[in-house]
Amino acid sequence: MAANALSALGAAQPAFFEAFQHDAPLAGRAARLAGIRNAVVARNESVPTVNLFIDAMNPRQEYGASIVDACQDHTIYAIQCTSGPPSVGSATCGPNAPTLTLTEGPATYVISTATSTRTGGYDVKATLQESCELRGTTEAVCSATLGGSVDKTITSASTTSTLAGTDYHRFDVAITGGAEKTANPTACAGGKSAAAGLSAKSVAIWGLLGALGVVGFLA
Repeated sequence: MAANALSALGAAQPAFFEAFQHDAPLAGRAARLAGIRNAVVARNESVPTVNLFIDAMNPRQEYGASIVDACQDHTIYAIQCTSGPPSVGSATCGPNAPTLTLTEGPATYVISTATSTRTGGYDVKATLQESCELRGTTEAVCSATLGGSVDKTITSASTTSTLAGTDYHRFDVAITGGAEKTANPTACAGGKSAAAGLSAKSVAIWGLLGALGVVGFLA
């Protein structure tokens, strides 16, 4: 199975992903405001869905989303993983999981986050972005970049991978709000895209990395 772009970054830079984990409760407020958590608990046939590519680690994860903006060539979602297998963990999927800000169109997928925290006695600032070129509905070429600083030590890493076959996942995402915006998509002047949110894969990596600490990262 091919290595995933964000999985590779997570293994290389655990301190940054620990920083994202500490920031998750703040991001989770957006999900509660969007009504995602309550609306998806009792999923039924009256809830519309949209089929989306998501760079997730497990094909058995489920998602709910609110549409933030509908543009002519892409849509911006506030998305949350609402459930998943036990191996994924409740910090990644469930009522308290963070919100992801996702921009997706027929050929475009963008997710990004920026966060800061103090952990292990260090001030950690980090940014993470993943961009994918979608090739139809069976393949994605994804590039992920992770950068930031621990106190005054600055670092960055990037990687690219092609997702296909069992590495490529699409999900029927329950739309719990904002569906009416798709009736009249706008030009979205200024090139609107994903605002700061939490990467789906970075969230999944938390459960794999655990609290590895900043000292090991600096070594």
